[in-house]
Amino acid sequence: MRNIVFILGATALNVVLLFLPALAIAGLEHVWSDKVAWLFVLLASAFVLNDLSTIVHTQGAQLQIVSAADRMHARLALLTGLLILWIFWAGVCEHAIRAEHTFTLSRAAGAALMMLGATLRFAAVRALGRQFVTEITVRDGQRLVRTGLYRYVRHPSETGLLAVTLGACMLLGSWTGAALWAAALVPVVLWRLHLEDRQLDAAFTAAFRSYRRDVKRFIPFVI
Repeated sequence: MRNIVFILGATALNVVLLFLPALAIAGLEHVWSDKVAWLFVLLASAFVLNDLSTIVHTQGAQLQIVSAADRMHARLALLTGLLILWIFWAGVCEHAIRAEHTFTLSRAAGAALMMLGATLRFAAVRALGRQFVTEITVRDGQRLVRTGLYRYVRHPSETGLLAVTLGACMLLGSWTGAALWAAALVPVVLWRLHLEDRQLDAAFTAAFRSYRRDVKRFIPFVI
């Protein structure tokens, strides 16, 4: 019950945080009638809710931050989360300023990309189970997962993250958000994955090198 209350409370707080810029710019009446904004918040909340569930199922199993590398990894995880929030806020602000509520093909494509990304993230988290943590680390007894989505891409959760944030920019028509996505979020995600791959290589060596040779990082058979 406590976990359910935590998730519901955190989700409600997320909705409020996502709507704050629009409320400040356009006011409650405008936001209440904005179907595009509500669709964005619904899809973004589904994405956030999935990540909140990982906090619950890994309670008591999170690693202590004891080294300089651990601290850097924690900072990168925090920076990733902040960049996602800034991209969402940039999109909400641009959308509120333009006050365009009509659905276009690009908005529909953005919504579809957000749904796809959230689904990928959900499936990736479920495939790893308790092995899915935000820290860049390999625990004692951890195995190299090559089943489910991980048969086709090595980092499906990050593919989902990037798809959700890019889709949000498309849905909200935000060029500022797209610029932040390309110039800041993508480089940070790539750097985190570089560090993760390095640790996997150290832990599994030949098995991981074979996996890396056979399976692409983000998109099957492409990249």
